[in-house]
Amino acid sequence: MKELDVDVIWASWTITDKFRVIFLTICYHLKYMNLGIVLVIICLLNLPFGYWRVNVRRFSFQWILAVHLPIPLVIIVRILGGVGWHIKTFPLLAVAYFAGQYLGGSLYTQWKKRN
Repeated sequence: MKELDVDVIWASWTITDKFRVIFLTICYHLKYMNLGIVLVIICLLNLPFGYWRVNVRRFSFQWILAVHLPIPLVIIVRILGGVGWHIKTFPLLAVAYFAGQYLGGSLYTQWKKRN
């Protein structure tokens, strides 16, 4: 039987096929995450948004975007992480969400003090 050369097969695929394989692999692995990993990912996802939020005027359109754009990402991570919709997870995820926003804002403040 002829041995498959993965490099040749991978090189023949289009960018779309490669993206699909990578995305589905990530989704497969994210499906089995536990709550702690989901909380860390949500906190890290919010760091750049908190950084952005502190840099714009409060209650402006950009500020509202910085606060609300990560919500769909949080929902996707929650679904892929298999956390479910249990009532006990909502406060934990809210704390992780706002901690990421706060830490991102703190990063901006510390960076601005140094420069």
